[in-house]
Amino acid sequence: MVSFGQMFYPMLVSYMLLNNIWYGYGLIIPGILFVLITLMLLKSKFPSQLVDASVANELPQMNSKPLVWLEGVSSVLFGVAAFSTFYVIVVWMPKYAMAFAGMSEAEALKTISYYSMGSLVCVFIFAALLKKMVRPIWANVFNSALATITAAIIYLYPSPLVCNAGAFVIGFSAAGGILQLGVSVMSEFFPKSKAKVTSIYMMMGGLANFVIPLITGYLSNIGLQYIIVLDFTFALLALITAIIVFIRYYRVFIIPENDVRFGERKFSTRLNTIKHRG
Repeated sequence: MVSFGQMFYPMLVSYMLLNNIWYGYGLIIPGILFVLITLMLLKSKFPSQLVDASVANELPQMNSKPLVWLEGVSSVLFGVAAFSTFYVIVVWMPKYAMAFAGMSEAEALKTISYYSMGSLVCVFIFAALLKKMVRPIWANVFNSALATITAAIIYLYPSPLVCNAGAFVIGFSAAGGILQLGVSVMSEFFPKSKAKVTSIYMMMGGLANFVIPLITGYLSNIGLQYIIVLDFTFALLALITAIIVFIRYYRVFIIPENDVRFGERKFSTRLNTIKHRG
């Protein structure tokens, strides 16, 4: 639903901008919807958090102790980098598109709608894939690599098509639930400290939310193109940390024999063999 809001809100703003409609409606309408949804949540029932024993036996079993300084720190850095990747695009893509792709203000604002469409598409695709076909660590590596390549293309070849398509792909790869997947993987490594893990993970994201505007504000005075370079750097950091967590996952956990997800047996066997040789 966040993606729906991000997709349609820029359209609403563009419509009000083009038709000289009072901008206050852009705040009143979401406020009314927020109150209605809150009232609905107060009366909603949520499923039980207890895990069936038969289901627990089908989950990966811990084979060795996870390292806080390695996969713990890498997971936190992944969350910060992933958050920063899509934050930069949401805030600065319209201005970058106007400055380097020659787009009008109304057209540039639509890049945020494409971004939101991408995140929405990603949610549906990975909701299906993560059930039986791939594990979250695979999704994190794939999406981070995709975001890194896309940020580089946006910087090297700015045009209306590249900005629109790039915003869609960044939305798909960096905002389609990748933060939630990151904290989910981190919770697997440290199951007895889920609350602490989630708090640290989200707290660092909040810190990034404070620091990144200061950095991008400074870079905007030098050149908007350097903001996209910063976005590429964040995406690359997300990719590097995702790969570290990926490798450590298959060294720490034993994958059940009946797990037929993509690449599970191959990587689990290979990495554990390397571990025992070492």
